[in-house]
Amino acid sequence: MISLSLIGIGTGNPEHVTLAAVRALNEADLILLPRKGEAKSDLIDLRRLLCRDLLEASSRTRVVEFDLPCRD
Repeated sequence: MISLSLIGIGTGNPEHVTLAAVRALNEADLILLPRKGEAKSDLIDLRRLLCRDLLEASSRTRVVEFDLPCRD
């Protein structure tokens, strides 16, 4: 069975992320980080920072980035 968790980053401050969110990140097999283009590159940088700061060294979670399709 596949389980999907959507984790909000709130204000983007790692200290504001809930313990439940940190636990979900570390229990995940895969974290998908969307890249939304140059205009929003600060968002992917923030997501990378959160994963770097919140994933435990012993975590086997894979982090994969992907490009979101452009919308009209």
